[in-house]
Amino acid sequence: MSLVINTNSVATTTRNYLNTNQSNLQRSLGRLASGSRIVKPSDDAGGLAVGSKLTASLNRNTRAQQNVQNSISFLQVQDGALASVGKILDRMSELKTMSLDVTKNSSDIANYDAEFNQLQDQLANIRDEKFNGINLFTTDSSTPGALTVYTTEVGDGVTKATAQQVDTITGIAGDGVTDTDTFTVTINGTALGAVTFNTDAATTAGDLVTAINGAAAGVTAAVSGNDVTVTADTAGTAFTLSIAATDGAGGSTVSAAASSSTTTSISTTVDLSRLNVYEATNGTGLRTSAGVDVTDSATATSNNLADYSVDDFVSFIQNTATARATNGAQMSRLEQSSALLTTNNANIESARSRLMDVDIATESTQFAKHNILVQSSAAMLAQANSVSNVALQLLG
Repeated sequence: MSLVINTNSVATTTRNYLNTNQSNLQRSLGRLASGSRIVKPSDDAGGLAVGSKLTASLNRNTRAQQNVQNSISFLQVQDGALASVGKILDRMSELKTMSLDVTKNSSDIANYDAEFNQLQDQLANIRDEKFNGINLFTTDSSTPGALTVYTTEVGDGVTKATAQQVDTITGIAGDGVTDTDTFTVTINGTALGAVTFNTDAATTAGDLVTAINGAAAGVTAAVSGNDVTVTADTAGTAFTLSIAATDGAGGSTVSAAASSSTTTSISTTVDLSRLNVYEATNGTGLRTSAGVDVTDSATATSNNLADYSVDDFVSFIQNTATARATNGAQMSRLEQSSALLTTNNANIESARSRLMDVDIATESTQFAKHNILVQSSAAMLAQANSVSNVALQLLG
């Protein structure tokens, strides 16, 4: 290596190492100070993008858990009200049975009616109970929409995403098809009129579409190239489809097939019912299959025990029991959903941590290494800068 003064390539190389080591040291300092593995986007652009999405998912998950827990609270309050309704109806049925005692005089029955009327008024009070301003039950002539609870952090993006069944009729051309060959389509067990092969496969496919759309309810057919696609009109509705193709000349059966493709979907919502025990038509009392309702004293023209049969109370109690069972089923679903959200939260948080959080043990080791390298590079740079001094000795 030549001995020169104007250029000190050794010092330049050493300076580059020093700059690199200083940059690495600063990165380690930033990570250790912030606790984040990604201090600036250039540290890991892809990881930052994924981590940001996971952070948003975690935030939605947390809010979804709160929503589900609030919905469970609504159901718990509703169940408490239904339990009170059940006790009141039990007592009403007792009063009715006691009023049928032939040894009771009119004064005794009047006393039973007095308690019965008070219990009716209490039923009316329960009917008007609310949770954060939301009625627990139906209280007006219009049927309110069910309270929809989203059970995953994805929200309403896939709510009730129900797919439609799509079948495809293929092989219309077949081998050796002639104008005498016929095709018969059967949908849900009903055979449509036979379609004769017409000119070519595409034309025949159009004729099949016309026959299906003109006769089959619940499905819609369309031409897809030389094939026919049959789609259910209502999402989630299944149907059966088959096709028979016959050689009109009495020869072998022409090739034709129906291939099915059905997508299964999952509902991510729970609908909390408020149509449990109270009348949906006028909101004045309990509902029964016989159309008899228990009204409060302010709205009833006749509301004594004599106006009801034991069967009416049996029906009332059955409706209340069914309502509590529905309430319990919905609560069970939401409790399972809450447990899943909690588990998902922990797992997503762990995945996000691996991307975004710094490993202190590993990074502290890197920091020590970079710190030593910076000091070593600085010392070596000082040595490299002094190499040119040898030239002064030669110039003496």
